[in-house]
Amino acid sequence: MPSVGKAISLSGTQVCSGDLVVADADGVVVIPMHLVEATLQRGEARIRKEAEWMARIGAGETTLDLMGLAAWREMA
Repeated sequence: MPSVGKAISLSGTQVCSGDLVVADADGVVVIPMHLVEATLQRGEARIRKEAEWMARIGAGETTLDLMGLAAWREMA
């Protein structure tokens, strides 16, 4: 019986036609088709935020400043 396009189970994780499967040396993640667009948007937003933070760190800010955790310095 043909199985093209049918859901499968890999180590207990269901993978359906249209799901996004990403794998590297650290592991595998399966993103259901209905969550792919939102997941990609969140990933792109994170990349932009990290690039901004790296630029600000390069300009002399600290991670404490970026995370809003430097207020204690003003209290001392």
